[in-house]
Amino acid sequence: MKKVPCEIYTRVVGYFRPVRNWNEGKSAEFDDRKEFDEMISLDSLRKTNDFLTEKKNNFFKETDADVILFGTEKCDGCIKLKNSLLKDSSIKFKYVDVFKENKKEAQIIGVNVLPCVLLKNGILMQEPSLDNLKTLMK
Repeated sequence: MKKVPCEIYTRVVGYFRPVRNWNEGKSAEFDDRKEFDEMISLDSLRKTNDFLTEKKNNFFKETDADVILFGTEKCDGCIKLKNSLLKDSSIKFKYVDVFKENKKEAQIIGVNVLPCVLLKNGILMQEPSLDNLKTLMK
């Protein structure tokens, strides 16, 4: 039986190259690569979810609101939804003007379109109608 060297290729910057042609630095980087570990990934995902849940819950501290409405005074949809919520006394809400307060925290939990509503159960709704909001709160 004759031994034949095995040629190893890997993808670098969008194309495949043989590993034997690499310089020392690139070879060392290849040796240092870590294989995907599902358990580490799942643990990281759990920690991220716990972090986001905590950030969302922080908006409900010191308020008895059912929902948090994120908006700004220059947004027509925000003003319309805010006025609808004011008229409908069945939904307690807290209004957060993201240009005046909590902009970074709102972005962290996923508020990137206005108006946006955060429910106590953690659901984040972008541009909701009052009817959709009431349906989800039942």
